[in-house]
Amino acid sequence: MLPWADMFRQAVAMGLSPQDFWACSVREWRWLSGGHESGLVRQHLNELIRQFPDKEEVPSNGTV
Repeated sequence: MLPWADMFRQAVAMGLSPQDFWACSVREWRWLSGGHESGLVRQHLNELIRQFPDKEEVPSNGTV
């Protein structure tokens, strides 16, 4: 998993507000952090998919 807490602490230390931190793209974060962000590896992606599967929304009237 990405070290969100560490990344957030680093962003605050750099003077970013929480709103600015969460608005950053991955490219912007990599630039701000000097390119040391590790990224998401396939194993972690698979774990997230398992933990949070996509759910199909069913209309409230029960029709498909």
